[in-house]
Amino acid sequence: MEFLCLDVLFVDVDAIPFCLLVFLLTVRTLSCRSVGVCWRSTPDPVCTDAKDESLLKQLGVKNSDCAIVCIGGDDITDSVLTTLALKDMGVKQVVCKAKDNMHKTVLKKVGADNVIIPEQEAGIKAAIELVSDRLFDIIELSDEYSIVDAVVPNTWIGKSIMELSVRKKYNVNIVAIKSNNGGKVNISPEPEYKFKDTDIVVLVGDIESINRLESI
Repeated sequence: MEFLCLDVLFVDVDAIPFCLLVFLLTVRTLSCRSVGVCWRSTPDPVCTDAKDESLLKQLGVKNSDCAIVCIGGDDITDSVLTTLALKDMGVKQVVCKAKDNMHKTVLKKVGADNVIIPEQEAGIKAAIELVSDRLFDIIELSDEYSIVDAVVPNTWIGKSIMELSVRKKYNVNIVAIKSNNGGKVNISPEPEYKFKDTDIVVLVGDIESINRLESI
């Protein structure tokens, strides 16, 4: 397997698990570099003021392919100014952690390419899973669209994807089918595939359409 080698900047030690999660989900790498009070693999960590653009230039931050800003606390100023400095320096992609929707809006305004609110997203996911017998492992792609694992509806069992016209009738796309007993994952199943009672269906679609599957 060929890995992509990127120069990745991690800012602040406050949310190391968040840094690593975003890193693993978005890039594969053989080397990464970080600046600020933060985690890094090579070389040694650097402790500096991540808001100071002149210091960041001295450290060669502008050569980073991606920066992940995870500055915590109630004061959003540091993360906003750091994000602004990184974008002004020409960092290609800046991914930020926000504490709420207002913080997210400000970060997007100053140029953040992607903003994640971990606590909010985890809360929404937990709430849906608690009230639903059918939906779990929900990943929000945006405010409107999600990927979700769903227990196959009883009315689908024994019928094919083509027969059910899943995309046309339910406005969702089936991206994979897996078994609840740990069997092989079927990526992009054929239209002739017939559902079994042990199937877990991986769906992508708008949240409203996904929620409607509860009533099937």
